[in-house]
Amino acid sequence: MNLRKNLIVLTVVLSGVLASLLFLNFQEFGKNQKAQILETDNKLSNLPVKISKGLVDYFNLNGSGKVIFYEKLDSMVYEASLDGKSKKELARIPGVSEVIFNPVSLEIIATIRDTDGLGKSYFNLENNQKIKLDQRIRNAAFSPDGANLAYFFYDENYNEGNISISKPDGSDFINIFKTRSKNLKILWPAKDLIVFYPETENSELSAFSIKPDGKEFKRLMESEYLAYSNQKPKEEILKNLGIEASNIKLDLLETHLVFINAKDGKLYSLKI
Repeated sequence: MNLRKNLIVLTVVLSGVLASLLFLNFQEFGKNQKAQILETDNKLSNLPVKISKGLVDYFNLNGSGKVIFYEKLDSMVYEASLDGKSKKELARIPGVSEVIFNPVSLEIIATIRDTDGLGKSYFNLENNQKIKLDQRIRNAAFSPDGANLAYFFYDENYNEGNISISKPDGSDFINIFKTRSKNLKILWPAKDLIVFYPETENSELSAFSIKPDGKEFKRLMESEYLAYSNQKPKEEILKNLGIEASNIKLDLLETHLVFINAKDGKLYSLKI
């Protein structure tokens, strides 16, 4: 009988000790969990602001400190403030597959499929001007100051291509480099530097540079090309927030990162 009584007492004591330990561990877990949440909240003091409602493939930051983008949902070109508080419709352009933005002014080159097939058109969004460019223009890029356009022009009748420079609307063009390549991608990363490379399925990359006057043609090392083509400023900030971005741009004052979220395809802005 005494043995049974002692076992009952021992069971009660052990249960009490176990309950106390569980309580203390739960309290400690609660403190650690709260500290972790507070630490995370401190890191996320500036949350990204969603700029677009729908998917965005193309955007750019202009000289006025705003972001311009083409939204697929309604085929609209928008201009928005970096804090996301204001958003203005600029032009509705259906059927767009690519947009190239002037880095300074409200001008774009849009690739559009219409009754004549796939072609590029120049749009001045300030005065609603539209000019259809020569259908043989395949790739283009604005100069850093927005004053000129570099493009690749291919004439199938003569099996001949040219890299040319013109005004943004295609006027006053000059040919600076002749080539037999059928398709070249054009970049204009610096005032006196145009970069181009063939668009092929080959893994081997052959990139070249030339000055806007057609001089100093040379082949680029892969590291040089990547420095011009694969710029993702302050990408580590987004990675620290667990955000994967497919395109990142830093505004001129370096106060905001604007990016396309790879998860949902929408445009966001983050104050840094």
